[in-house]
Amino acid sequence: MFFGNGCNSYWILFIILILVLTGDNGCGCNQKARAGGGEPAAHPMAGKETFGFDVADENLFKGAKWVLTPFENTDENNIQTVKDLIEKMGAEVVMTTAEEHDNAVALISHMPLVLSQALVKLVENNNIAKKLASSGFRDMTRLALSNFVMAQDMIEMNGENISNSV
Repeated sequence: MFFGNGCNSYWILFIILILVLTGDNGCGCNQKARAGGGEPAAHPMAGKETFGFDVADENLFKGAKWVLTPFENTDENNIQTVKDLIEKMGAEVVMTTAEEHDNAVALISHMPLVLSQALVKLVENNNIAKKLASSGFRDMTRLALSNFVMAQDMIEMNGENISNSV
């Protein structure tokens, strides 16, 4: 296996970039499956409301769940290589189908983000509400600070499942 004494954080970062650039980035697995994707879709269920290199966290994936969605034509060796990498980073592999993935992330990831953004928009022009807002509002709207482009992609790619979760 390619994880030996020579494995270092730069190699892991390189592989993560490859997975992110070629994977589904958290939504639309079922679309990719229908298109006949040959490599497994993989992404962590980990993140923060902040983004960018200046807020990078080397421990972000430790203990996190990492979704792995192989397709019919995915080579077993590729699946094992990706599983080994994920476990090397301290994450737990969760294997699932594309349909199960898209339904689940709509409920536990995409819908909370949409609700958070909607709540911020509702309060936007209400000065008294903004003045009275406290810990509950802060906790409910933390996700609204997330990467807007990523959020938009999630909604576009998995909109049907998000709508069905309401």
